[in-house]
Amino acid sequence: MANNYEEFSEVLEIPWGYDGNIVREALKEHLEDNGDEEAAFTFELNDKGLWIYSEGFGDPYKAADFASRVMKKFKMKGHFAIRYCFRCDRPKPGEFGGGIMIITVDGVKALNINDYYVNEISTALESGAKVSDDVPAIL
Repeated sequence: MANNYEEFSEVLEIPWGYDGNIVREALKEHLEDNGDEEAAFTFELNDKGLWIYSEGFGDPYKAADFASRVMKKFKMKGHFAIRYCFRCDRPKPGEFGGGIMIITVDGVKALNINDYYVNEISTALESGAKVSDDVPAIL
């Protein structure tokens, strides 16, 4: 039997002199709106900001939602990214991957590399595209 993991670890820099209650309010809203009893990720406030991470079984989509809520509460501008990986403790085909979540106060955009490969790259290659010319530089 194989075990699958979803892992990520990023720090959202929040304004100096922050109020930890603001982060707790964002978490409460996130949990209520998603119908969850506990977060599908771990977070800590430290001297660098809000560290959002998983310890093997995190949900990057829910972590991104939480980060967006924190950004709204602090009226932050710009974006924040959570890069994540899917891995398996055995070398099973198709069990590895990952992606990136681009987060703003307006929401979350996600790029899952497995979906991107299936939908974009493999289609382009099957249509005769050459990797060096027609397929995005992500390869």
